[in-house]
Amino acid sequence: MLIKILILLILPLQSFASNKIVGGVLPGEKHPGKFNTVAMIHASSKKVFCTGSLISKTMILTAKHCLIDKDPADVLVFFGDDTHKLDQGFIREVSSMKVRRPIDWEMTFPSFDVAWIELKEAAPSSFRPLPILSSKIELPIAPVHLAGHGNSSPTNGQIKAGVKFITTTNLKTYYDNSRFFHILLFEGEEGQGACHGDSGGPAYIKTSKGWAIIGVTNGFDIVLTPKAMKRTGDEHFPYRIDCKKNQMLYSFAGAHGAWIERTSKQKILKTSEFNESVKEPSIEIETLQKWCKNPDFGSPAWNFLKLLLDKKVDKMDQNLAEGFYNDCSMIESYLLSLEEVRIDGETTVDASYSMAPLHLLDLKTLKIYNSDIKQYSFSSNKRFSIGRLVLNRVNLTDLDVLNFSNLSLDELDLGNNPLTSLKGLDKLSSLKGISLYRTKVQDFSPLKSFKMLEKLNLSSTLLANTEILKNFKLTELSIGSSDLKELSFAGQDKLEVLSVHSTDLFHPELLSETPGLRDANLPHLAIKDLSVFSRFEFSDLESINLTGNPIIDLSSLSSLNALVKLKLFGTPLARKEVTKTPENCPRVGPEVLVKFCSIP
Repeated sequence: MLIKILILLILPLQSFASNKIVGGVLPGEKHPGKFNTVAMIHASSKKVFCTGSLISKTMILTAKHCLIDKDPADVLVFFGDDTHKLDQGFIREVSSMKVRRPIDWEMTFPSFDVAWIELKEAAPSSFRPLPILSSKIELPIAPVHLAGHGNSSPTNGQIKAGVKFITTTNLKTYYDNSRFFHILLFEGEEGQGACHGDSGGPAYIKTSKGWAIIGVTNGFDIVLTPKAMKRTGDEHFPYRIDCKKNQMLYSFAGAHGAWIERTSKQKILKTSEFNESVKEPSIEIETLQKWCKNPDFGSPAWNFLKLLLDKKVDKMDQNLAEGFYNDCSMIESYLLSLEEVRIDGETTVDASYSMAPLHLLDLKTLKIYNSDIKQYSFSSNKRFSIGRLVLNRVNLTDLDVLNFSNLSLDELDLGNNPLTSLKGLDKLSSLKGISLYRTKVQDFSPLKSFKMLEKLNLSSTLLANTEILKNFKLTELSIGSSDLKELSFAGQDKLEVLSVHSTDLFHPELLSETPGLRDANLPHLAIKDLSVFSRFEFSDLESINLTGNPIIDLSSLSSLNALVKLKLFGTPLARKEVTKTPENCPRVGPEVLVKFCSIP
């Protein structure tokens, strides 16, 4: 399953009273944690849920995931040392706030995890804003100071929170590529570090001109923080977080400064002028290497390729994942090796995806399940082909949204959708197979244009008769529903695989039209007489499923020399309602029949 790659440093307040830095100490009067770090508390419960820092007299810098589902009225900002002692500090109400890139934010996480809050009145005089370090060139090797109101307990599973604490760490790596947008990886002395509830809190450094804010707390990542975040193998609790490993991710604040000033229409403190760091989506992806080296974060095409990489990373050894994620040659090699991709909406991040990059891949099968088709775009300036496309349970009502003009397919599965019309299907001129299982299509005449059609699934549809079958020489057919009023296989002498369901119109004599059958799936059709198998030659028949039929005589199957699979579950003979004798259950013929009949 696809698992969200980041664990946030935010706690549900119903479970925890508050949180703070693990292994930290109280800040001194001259430390920025004392006069610049603030707590965000719920307006209703007055309990802390995140941390922030003051960047102007009325502006707070914090993390997007702290505010993504909140309104200004939900949040209060606390200026003080201990959220359990609100009367010993100051509380300010929020007038407005904004998060960066709210669309498809889960796909881009931990990138763009930044937000700002504007206060209704200025911060108390005992607090003062600090500048944001504007350029990564200014980043030092010197220790980095972290501050927050998060969990301070070094014991896993124990939560002690609310008091403002500080600690130190070091900058290990600066990531800025097509997977991560300006992310700082901190790693320091074990026994201390940011933890749950420190989300949005600051990372400080001391420059020649004084203290500056360099980062905003994100959390932990299965790829980038393997020491602090481990897989457990438990489906319900897939990861274990150990905050005291002192390995964590922060957003580089300077990369978002221009966005803060532009969206808030306010000037904030900074060490120099900000550079706009937005990377615009590419118009067209020409090569996988270009995609890898020229990021277009959050675009539907980027989301699709990122999704494929995440699926790979979810199964990789954590010690190898970072090397893979940051090597464009390895990424290209992996993507080109894919033959089948399955996307299940129940285990996939809810985002917008474009199939445009498919022209760069060699996929034979693409399966999309349990999603809304509106999340997926098939528009592309490049022609691309797939052997088989499955769109199952995607709420597809018509084919207009699929834009098949530049798509070449051999097989198309549209099963389990409220599809009513096949208009537009004619664009897939090369189609050799189509499944309309459990759709609401009533007019099947558009299928007549597909002269190369070999595989057809019309089970559980509104099909009334089998006239449409006369247009094809099928090799595979699945058919049957309560709406069917007439059933015939006339002209289907090329049929190799037949499945019939949910109809009382079937009679074994119909199989006389299909002498080339290899596989006959005929469950629960009230079949009693199997003599057709002895009166006509079925020299290629390898598999028969007769589950649930009232069969009491299998003697006609003894002549089926190619038979290797035989299902008789729920028949009177299998349930021992009828005694097996040499007459009704011969011990000669194909091995699978002999084996069944030999069982008392």
